[in-house]
Amino acid sequence: MPTTKCFVVGVGMTKFEKPGKRDWDYPDMDKEAVTKALDDAKLQYSDIQQAVTSYIYDPTCCGQRSLYGLGFTGIPIYNVNNACASGSSGIFLCKQILESGRSECVLACGFERMGRGSLENQDKPIDNRAVPAEKFMEVVVQTYGLQPAPFASQVFASAAKDHMKKYGTKREHFAKIAYKNHLHSVHNENSQFRKEYSLDEVMNARKIIDFMGLLECSPTSEGSAAAIICSESFLMKHPHLRKQAVEIIGMQMGTDMPSVFKEDNLKMIGFDMVERIAKDLYEETGYGPKDVQVIELHDCFAPNELI
Repeated sequence: MPTTKCFVVGVGMTKFEKPGKRDWDYPDMDKEAVTKALDDAKLQYSDIQQAVTSYIYDPTCCGQRSLYGLGFTGIPIYNVNNACASGSSGIFLCKQILESGRSECVLACGFERMGRGSLENQDKPIDNRAVPAEKFMEVVVQTYGLQPAPFASQVFASAAKDHMKKYGTKREHFAKIAYKNHLHSVHNENSQFRKEYSLDEVMNARKIIDFMGLLECSPTSEGSAAAIICSESFLMKHPHLRKQAVEIIGMQMGTDMPSVFKEDNLKMIGFDMVERIAKDLYEETGYGPKDVQVIELHDCFAPNELI
């Protein structure tokens, strides 16, 4: 197991906006978030020895372009496109860079500039190459069939229907999750939407697919976030960071298991994978579910949380 300890010592974030609402481009977003992270840590961009940038809907090398506004220091900059795990992948890679001993202070940042409308409008296939989600489509087609709705919503709605069949889950359970999670944004100045919705509003929102309504689906959005991560040796050289340093005591990532495309929609969206890497994380850290007091959970669609 790695012996190098890794610490988050500075963070920064823009306000997230509806696409087209703010006159900015991804270099503006990233510069704002990274500058805030550097200010938080009282460091200079010249202190950063490597950087990982995460995004999806822009071409290659946007990571380099996004950091031009901070300076030209010649450091390695890596571009990561890993769907909903792009930001997590950036942090994970930064942690591994530190554990390798090649650097002592690294930057993870992510940004997205999106077009108006649903995800279906963001990227169109340019030729007949393999579609990344085609095997996921096959599972949906075999179980519930494709519907005229954004494909991402169909994947998670299909998993929700399997959950209902298997566990007796009610439509209201998913609505209550969305209701609760929208409350998190009300007092967050960086949130795209800060309105409090009632449970009835969630239940009766315009339907996107089957029972799942607009307020149970994440919107398209634009913005950026950044984190500065360092090793313990860097922390010893910069003692002013000791009070605000937050150790990453464990981190795991994984990908599709053999069951993903062979069983049901619950397995297709990653149930086995998440269970496995959670167990690996408990083993790595010596902590278990009963030790956890706060969970921050990716919920691009409300069913994700319950599943």
